Amino acid sequence: MRYFALFLFVLLSGIGTASAASSNPADWYTDPVTGVVTWVAPDEATIPNNATGDMIRYGKLLLTETAKYLGAGAPVQYTYNKLSCTNCHLDEGRAAFGTPWAVVAYKYGGKGTYSARSNRYLDMKNRIHDCTQRSMNGYQLPDDSYELLSMVEYMNWMATGMKVADWTKVVGQGNAKASDLTRPADPVRGRTVYEDQCAACHQSDGSGVWDANAKKYIYPALWGANSFNTGAGMFRLRTAVPFVKGNMPYGWANATDPLRQLNLDDAWDVTAYVMSQERTMWSGYLNDWTGTYTPTNCMPNWLRKNPDAGYENFFPRIKSDGTLTGDLAYPAKYSAAQHMYGPWQGMIAEQNALQAAYLAAPNTPPYCQPWP
Repeated sequence: MRYFALFLFVLLSGIGTASAASSNPADWYTDPVTGVVTWVAPDEATIPNNATGDMIRYGKLLLTETAKYLGAGAPVQYTYNKLSCTNCHLDEGRAAFGTPWAVVAYKYGGKGTYSARSNRYLDMKNRIHDCTQRSMNGYQLPDDSYELLSMVEYMNWMATGMKVADWTKVVGQGNAKASDLTRPADPVRGRTVYEDQCAACHQSDGSGVWDANAKKYIYPALWGANSFNTGAGMFRLRTAVPFVKGNMPYGWANATDPLRQLNLDDAWDVTAYVMSQERTMWSGYLNDWTGTYTPTNCMPNWLRKNPDAGYENFFPRIKSDGTLTGDLAYPAKYSAAQHMYGPWQGMIAEQNALQAAYLAAPNTPPYCQPWP
């Protein structure tokens, strides 16, 4: 008998809806400057009627009904909140600003992408592992599980519609610009935006709307025990703001129409309000960014840490003599509030200067050690 395993990718989290149709077109997205369509959804009729096709169809089922098949009540439970993957990967992983799975397959295919946070290369399996623990508050599933392999097959099949080889060229990728926020994001003001724009679906207490019969959210929880934890990528404002701005309020927003999006101030502040609420603490946060060096340039991983990382493992630490370090034994130079809500321009400039100093003298003992 197959043993069940858990999946959740990215970043994320759960701010979207599991069931309503996306306002973004499924066949996306024509670049507003070049007019080039970067991806077209493959026709499900092209899924082969063989063992691989069975895995593709099963992978889709697990991704769209994660809580039902991999959560409480499943033969083996791997997810411990009630989110499904499609609460973040909107429109069955098709939405432009909803972490589309075609991009996942390109970004993490093969050897994958190095993650300073996790101190390892994230191929498709490792990327899934990273998020089973962070966004689903669960556990890593076995590499050879039919469930994991099926989800990878589905994402790879979705990527067959890519029209460009460079995933970074796909509309809706990347973080919000730090330069867009010249003052701290304001969770107090954000509460008003939330009550006006979000509470009707996600509820005033952020608990969402749960369909007990289907075992899935109609509108997911945005905080509390059933939402993503503090280690999730979506817990970073600069990750979450493009998602919110491009997709919320759900059913009204359109990522390709500036007139159908929240303005920047509202997007920053409402996201700050959501992130200010109580949620599960990522149990492994002290291990993030603690790898000694990156694999290629001998730069300490703490210099690659996101300044807006939203929990206590912050960049940078400061010694009594004023020098900066990644050693968690020292106090953080900047306040928790500034790391969480910005502005980050000064932090980023300081980080860039420190990175440049290391890169100016690479492979210099005792700083450089072999990559494991």
